[in-house]
Amino acid sequence: MNSKIFSIGPKDKRKFLRNLAWKMQTGRLGHGGNLISDKELEAAIDAAFADRIHDKRLRDTATGLVIEQLVKRNYIICYAGDAKFSFLHRGFLEFFASEYLVEMAKHKGAVDELGKTYRKYARVDNWREVLVLAATGFKAPLADKILSPLVVGADEQAVATAACYKDSEPFLIAARALAAIPEPGKLRDTSASVRKSLEKWITRKSDFIDGDGWINLLIRIFPDEDTHALLTKVALRNEMTFTRLGAIIGLAETFHDPEKGGEETRALLLELAGRDKHEKNLDVRNPRKLVAAALVKYFGDEGTRVLLTEMGYSEEVAAGPTTLDEYFGPVATRIRLTEFVRSDEDTANRHEAIRALAGRFKRFHEDATLKVLLELARRDENTGARAQAIASLAKHFSDVPNLHAKLLTVARTDTGKQAIGRSTRDFAKGGARGYLKAIQREAKTRSPRR
Repeated sequence: MNSKIFSIGPKDKRKFLRNLAWKMQTGRLGHGGNLISDKELEAAIDAAFADRIHDKRLRDTATGLVIEQLVKRNYIICYAGDAKFSFLHRGFLEFFASEYLVEMAKHKGAVDELGKTYRKYARVDNWREVLVLAATGFKAPLADKILSPLVVGADEQAVATAACYKDSEPFLIAARALAAIPEPGKLRDTSASVRKSLEKWITRKSDFIDGDGWINLLIRIFPDEDTHALLTKVALRNEMTFTRLGAIIGLAETFHDPEKGGEETRALLLELAGRDKHEKNLDVRNPRKLVAAALVKYFGDEGTRVLLTEMGYSEEVAAGPTTLDEYFGPVATRIRLTEFVRSDEDTANRHEAIRALAGRFKRFHEDATLKVLLELARRDENTGARAQAIASLAKHFSDVPNLHAKLLTVARTDTGKQAIGRSTRDFAKGGARGYLKAIQREAKTRSPRR
């Protein structure tokens, strides 16, 4: 028997891997699951060889050799145990699955099918990279037709929150695709809609606690003069918001180069440093240290350092760029959010801060975040704040041991019962609502849960 029948050429291999990745991405083991059973893998290879090798026994032999080649020579597929295989890295799966969509786009009538795929999976985390990668491979007119509907009717707060927490959201799929395309302007409708929406939200809703999410998207996609002008307006406001902080750091990071308005940015930051340094009782959102640190890091010439020292920023000058992380990094952001959660006089701000604290810091600083939320759930005087904390616990921390018992204790007090009731009515959704309703039912029993 000719050994050539066992070989698989580059084109055939690529086609097979595209089909395999798509099968796994959409398979029964979960959306985007990087797993396939040995039987399914063998069946997929068998189907790929069916037109070339008609003898079933020879085809079985070829199938075994192809699997061995992919595992031991190409290092693309690996054995995952329990009679299952996976791509060696999830990035391989995402790449080949995106190529499947790009190939699909070459056929007539593909726009409707691709549009349905994007609408169906735009909110699924394991599909985010596949959809963005595929969009960068489409021709501009096709990409525009597929992506522009994802932008229509977007909820501004949902977009900002998803951008901060790196969640999947239709608007973000379009935005991230634009950011990855060398000339986003070629996607005329999508580009215009995304820009118009972001600019409107930043201008009108700048007090939203996740507003820096809009800022970061705008800068990534449109790092131009118009963005510089808008961020300058936001940075000059007197408000103490995350949107303003995001504008300041965005200006420094993106527009410090002399060819990109660096001198204007430097002058603006120096103006802010002079204006804000007189604040005595600094709100935790005050940009004072951030401005000084940005000047030291991105405009750290001797003249700038001397000016800052004369303005009373000797400590920031000595600390250097590390202050950026100390003030605006994850740890500092968590500390600021915690202060909002505990002390902000505006009820709406507290609710947003509680939700943001849970969403941003579930993965990092989990113990500290959990402690703050439990403290609110147990004894905060504001029922709304308690309810938001309870909803956040149910959404992000339901897998924490003993959380059920702790919330059950809360539910057995009069004020706690009221807070959980409001949580299920006004704040909790989906699985979190079901989780809390189960606690409510159990709280009605006489004896504590064992």
